Amino acid sequence: MRVPTTLNLSSLDLLHRDRYRGDAHTAAAARRLMDSYVAMGARATWTCAPYQLPTRLGLGEHRQSETRGQDR
Repeated sequence: MRVPTTLNLSSLDLLHRDRYRGDAHTAAAARRLMDSYVAMGARATWTCAPYQLPTRLGLGEHRQSETRGQDR
């Protein structure tokens, strides 16, 4: 079994990219970090309240790993 992992807020606002006032290097580094977490299997929810999402687990529910037998 695994625990679903969600991501909190990021350094970048993906909905309002034109409002970013930082330099391009910092923006690129932030985007690489975001992509790295997703590549490791985290869900890109970009919220500090994932329990409010419609895809949240219910009380007592769990999800079985897709890599059964490999989780420790």
